[in-house]
Amino acid sequence: MNEKSDVIKRLRTYTIFDYINPTVKIISFLFFIAIVFVAQNISQLLIVLGVSVLFLTFIRVNFKYYLKPLIWILIFSPFLIFFNMIVIEGDSEPISSALGGIYTESFIISAQIILKIYLLILVSSVLILSLSETELTNGFEKLISPLKYIKIPTQEIALIISIAIRYIPLFLYETKLILEAQSSRGIDFYSGNTKTKIIALKNSLNPLIVNSFIKAKELSVAMSVRGYKIGMKRTKYEIYKFKYKELLFLSFFVLFLVGTILMNVYDVSFLNNGW
Repeated sequence: MNEKSDVIKRLRTYTIFDYINPTVKIISFLFFIAIVFVAQNISQLLIVLGVSVLFLTFIRVNFKYYLKPLIWILIFSPFLIFFNMIVIEGDSEPISSALGGIYTESFIISAQIILKIYLLILVSSVLILSLSETELTNGFEKLISPLKYIKIPTQEIALIISIAIRYIPLFLYETKLILEAQSSRGIDFYSGNTKTKIIALKNSLNPLIVNSFIKAKELSVAMSVRGYKIGMKRTKYEIYKFKYKELLFLSFFVLFLVGTILMNVYDVSFLNNGW
């Protein structure tokens, strides 16, 4: 039985990207968030998209990762565009008098938001999904390690995150089993009004909560048996080092951010009318 197979599937590119220091990937993820928010118009966002596609092509990311964000975009976009058409008022003449006036700026801002969401989902998912649960936890612990000098328990915080990440797929799997068991006993979760569905789901929460406490107690006992004590220094099975490949990887995102800032400073735009 593999509880994680239906929930978490690690991205492997079979390139040097798989062996990059997890901390460097997390820092690069933060840099990319800054890059997306620094870009101010459609032209700059298209340039960021082009560079991102080149990066993903270089590390041999499967084409399906380009398509996955589009599903959410197609669901989200109509609501966003309609909301912006109602709310946003531009300086130019409205292109339609419907709904009190529809301005070109509403479509420009909608396009910017959609592009930013697509970029964030695309690249961020690749950077994060390429990490295993252990790598993600160790990378995050290393990233926040300077906080221990101001008496913040970084090791305990990383441990909490590690336990949460590991148990979320297991609880989802157990929830699926409980719902199937309840359905086999005649409880219908899919028909009836909202109140009936809520009552049916409430009855399924009780065994899940009980199982959660049981597993928490078992984990506490297991950690005590293995000699775990809060505050004591722990050893690491894997020690991540900062090598030249990490330097090159991080330098790419630093230069990417600097280039985006320069585009913003010089107001780079190859499209007209604020695009």
